Amino acid sequence: MPAYKPVTHVIFDMDGLLLDTERLYTVAISELTEEYGKAYPWELKVQCMGMKGDASAKLIIDSLELPLTVPEYLEKIDLKYKELFPQAVLLPDTVGPHLAIHQSLLAEYGQTCTWYDLIQVMGHTALETAQEICRLKSVPVDPEIYQDKVAALQFSMFPKIGLMRAHILICDITLACCATGAERLVRHLHKHGVPIAIASGSSQTSFDLKTTSHRELMKLFNPVVLSSSDPEVKAGKPAPDVFLVCAGRFPDKPHSSKVRKKV
Repeated sequence: MPAYKPVTHVIFDMDGLLLDTERLYTVAISELTEEYGKAYPWELKVQCMGMKGDASAKLIIDSLELPLTVPEYLEKIDLKYKELFPQAVLLPDTVGPHLAIHQSLLAEYGQTCTWYDLIQVMGHTALETAQEICRLKSVPVDPEIYQDKVAALQFSMFPKIGLMRAHILICDITLACCATGAERLVRHLHKHGVPIAIASGSSQTSFDLKTTSHRELMKLFNPVVLSSSDPEVKAGKPAPDVFLVCAGRFPDKPHSSKVRKKV
């Protein structure tokens, strides 16, 4: 097992990491663009992720040739956000169920799966995961067959399963019966005295809407830096500005060598 360095500070993104809001963004923007006969494609959504509100608005307007100015677009989309964002829920713990699935399958071949094994394949596509697990555990089965077995167990274990564009099977947050993994991690870090913060591309208004049902949990974060409302953040993501500003506002600042650009 590798020797891990102590965690001194943690900066969280919010959308799609702490809160299941990416789905809500997609619904809101799709509804707006459909009013003008335009679809909101995945490729454009990926480009908009993490951008400041006005920059995202301009990109969508220009890409889809919408007959709107940036202020007009923002006014319309804010109305939709006000309706949808209070529904935001914390992301669940899907790692435990995935570990149980691989343990069950590998037991058929006299093998087991540990947390460390799962870490090696986190973020991989479903097929890449199957290929690596079969290689690591010398499983005498075609990776595509192993992948199909994993998918079958996922469909039976989770009330509903979705397939992302990257071909990674994930649990549908709205119907998942798993424990809330995001909250568990946040409370674990807070309990052990690790300073935690949020660095988000959101505005203060949208942050307040998204966290309507999570006020108590949000009090554990200090600082909270919102690039769409914070004048000190000059450039939105993927630039590292929001993370660097956030790191500089910790009451107990981390050493500068530990602050790295988010990949």
